[in-house]
Amino acid sequence: VTDKKEIATIRRKSLIRMFGGIDSVKFKETMTFFLIAARENELVGKESDEMKKAATIFAEGLNVATNGKLHPRTIEVLSIARPQYKAASVVPDLWSNDAFIVLPKQ
Repeated sequence: VTDKKEIATIRRKSLIRMFGGIDSVKFKETMTFFLIAARENELVGKESDEMKKAATIFAEGLNVATNGKLHPRTIEVLSIARPQYKAASVVPDLWSNDAFIVLPKQ
């Protein structure tokens, strides 16, 4: 392994090997959705240590499986009701250093 592109390829292959093609896509969709759901819970005052632990797991799952890329179709669909997510494409757009990022209102 010589560069980040090779590492990303190995990680993607491992995800497909673990779950199969369709379920690897479902994994990316659900990790993206649940990270945003955790963020939404925090925004309505339901922040807790458990929520932060969960968000950390969802973010790390995406970091390992997709190099931090959020599932674009999930973002597209969620952006219909929550336009502030439209520009989000990677985990650090939502979550960094065990805290949610403040997004501009749209």
